[in-house]
Amino acid sequence: MLPPPIPSQPNVAIPTSWPPSAYTYPPLLGNIQTPSVHPSGSAGTSFGYSQAHQQYAVQRQFWATKAYQSSVADTITLCFKILREVPGKPKGILVRNLTEGEPNVLASITPPGLRQLGIQRMETKLTAALRGLRVDWTRIPLREIVIWVDLAHQPPDIAYFHARCMTGKEPQPAPSFKKQTKAFELAFVIDSEYWEEIEQQLADDEVRSCSFSKISNRSSNGRRSSQHTLDGSTVDLESHARRPSPDQEDDFELDRASFNRNEDHSPVCAFSADLTRALKVSVTAPRTPPPSKRRIIYQSPNQDHLRDALLEGGSSYSQLWGQGPNSTSEQIQFFAINDCSLNDLLADRRFQGFVCDPANACMGSLVIEAGNYLGIGTFKTAEMGYLTLLHLTAGHLGPRANEPVAVKRMYKRRKTPTDANPGKWVLNRLTSADEHSKILMEANVLFWATSIMNFTYSFIYHFIQSSSERPPFEISEIRFVRAGVAIVHNQSTGPTTLKCSISRTYLIEERINEAKDGFYKFINNGSAVPLTMTRKDASELSEFLAFTQHVQFYKTKGAVYLSDLQGSMQLLTDPQIMTSPLIGEGAEIFGDGNVPSAFNSFPEQHCCKHICRWFELPELAASTDSDTRSVISNS
Repeated sequence: MLPPPIPSQPNVAIPTSWPPSAYTYPPLLGNIQTPSVHPSGSAGTSFGYSQAHQQYAVQRQFWATKAYQSSVADTITLCFKILREVPGKPKGILVRNLTEGEPNVLASITPPGLRQLGIQRMETKLTAALRGLRVDWTRIPLREIVIWVDLAHQPPDIAYFHARCMTGKEPQPAPSFKKQTKAFELAFVIDSEYWEEIEQQLADDEVRSCSFSKISNRSSNGRRSSQHTLDGSTVDLESHARRPSPDQEDDFELDRASFNRNEDHSPVCAFSADLTRALKVSVTAPRTPPPSKRRIIYQSPNQDHLRDALLEGGSSYSQLWGQGPNSTSEQIQFFAINDCSLNDLLADRRFQGFVCDPANACMGSLVIEAGNYLGIGTFKTAEMGYLTLLHLTAGHLGPRANEPVAVKRMYKRRKTPTDANPGKWVLNRLTSADEHSKILMEANVLFWATSIMNFTYSFIYHFIQSSSERPPFEISEIRFVRAGVAIVHNQSTGPTTLKCSISRTYLIEERINEAKDGFYKFINNGSAVPLTMTRKDASELSEFLAFTQHVQFYKTKGAVYLSDLQGSMQLLTDPQIMTSPLIGEGAEIFGDGNVPSAFNSFPEQHCCKHICRWFELPELAASTDSDTRSVISNS
């Protein structure tokens, strides 16, 4: 909008240096006459509006239009990465695939601006990759990947990439800017020393959260005492003034798998530092180079070793360790035995027994070394086998192809009728229907045993976390083998019939390396007294398993406990669930090994050791009819 017309000529000095314009301006200022004479009489200055002043409106409109136009600036594309130094890699390796592209960055950006922009783009990603751990960015330099130059050593007030985008040779007066099609790559490089500190901090945080992330608020019950927290401060809680009675947490259960999740930062016990050192696991990279990088050193072979190796390797005896002539391969339908917490198992009837649900079946193949027995028990035989599933599953059997397994089948003994070997027993297989039902019962026993053992460890961990002192003994870590049921169907080529196609049923278990880890019978199902062991660690494990029986019997109010405990120092197999004779009123449950007389004598036969006393378990007494019936009705 133009200013209002001026009624009289203002006193405006017009420099004589303004050249006359050849452009004819439109009459925008109204009928204002421009003087043709110099009133002052001077020849160097004119007064009043002239034609030169009329370009004001045109220029004003030009710049107003420019103000609303989009800016066309010289831009580049950047790519930020997070690298860490590794021996043998001149430019390091990428950390957790952390890469971020940044288009349309002003080419006039300086090295400090590049660093600030990179931190803004990568800080959130790096913090998430390190599970919330914040790094010290002052210790992480920013480098250009191509020429490996530290930007901190470049001039801070000069555009870093602008000169590389200018085209044209020196004689040309004004080189033009050409946007690069390829992104400029920049990397924040973490040196090896700082990366080891980060890994150590992550390991410490994982150990602390693994041990104390599931402290229940109910265990304190409003009491207070002094405890240490993760940040080093103290919290005044009286919950450590005395240990809670096991009766106060009858309904408490905590799955052992939950201790491996970093979920919260609850207060920890006073002995957290000792427990951290005891549970610490190194997660740093190995110091030795990979096999492809190792230097090959020439050395003449030992003649004695060479002669023995040729003699053994060239004989047929060496082939016995591989797949023999009696190997059979079968296509199977596999049903994994999943873990289920005791609370979920009691709350939902769908989880109260193992079933072969076709919706959860996995197809695969099973190679059996027929006649190569790992062991022969009272009701089952165990042969060597190799399991391959079409869909590899983590946490169950079959995470890799040809996994070594133990293939178990049911049998019954029969004496030979001949007089050549009187009294000799032979193994007879059951019919397909009987074998199928008994294998499913064995799988169901293992399913329940795993749940009850997980509940036992939940009680142990909860009691230790609620205590003000650390137990003066080690807590043994042991579990039942991963297992599943494999079913073989007849491959019928004739007309379709309605009869059952199940030919054989196997119980597939994680194989225990008996030659390396040994195999022990810790407690049988006929007595509560642990068997005598020659090895000290095996004897201590037997006492610990007897303690777990006490926990199970006491926490279920005399309803159930696990027995027939056998296996290695890390894995257990073929358990037996012992239930009160009052449950089911004499019905046969959990197989033939559930002996009522052994269950009734358990309170008298069990001998409490120091473990039972430290966990404040009371002396056992025979469970009453009313106690057991109350347990059944509540569940």
